[in-house]
Amino acid sequence: MALWVKTSTVRVLRGRLESWTRVAPSGRKMLCQFCPTCGTRIFHQTVGQEGVLSIKPGTLNDTKWLRPVAHVWSEQAQPWVEAEADCLQFPGNPDDFGSLISAWQLKKQSGGMQKPNNSLEPTA
Repeated sequence: MALWVKTSTVRVLRGRLESWTRVAPSGRKMLCQFCPTCGTRIFHQTVGQEGVLSIKPGTLNDTKWLRPVAHVWSEQAQPWVEAEADCLQFPGNPDDFGSLISAWQLKKQSGGMQKPNNSLEPTA
């Protein structure tokens, strides 16, 4: 799972992250940032697309308010996965994240995502 957001909307509140770089199936380089204490990956970011990053949603305290706006790598989906009819679908990584961010903003503005007052919300 990934929660793609504008890099400018994210800040690390405490501690520090370590990073390593891997080559994605597309051949692009991916910067992976993780907690040096436990090894949990926190963010991914495609090198050359520094304007957006992927938060691993399992690291958020409360994810009940999140709703998917897209399915990425849908060609690799398990046969039992049923994508929502109103979600964008990409067979692999999208070349541009603008459509993902626009879809997220539209869902947020239409009331499709109502976050609790005590959770961190990316403002992409």
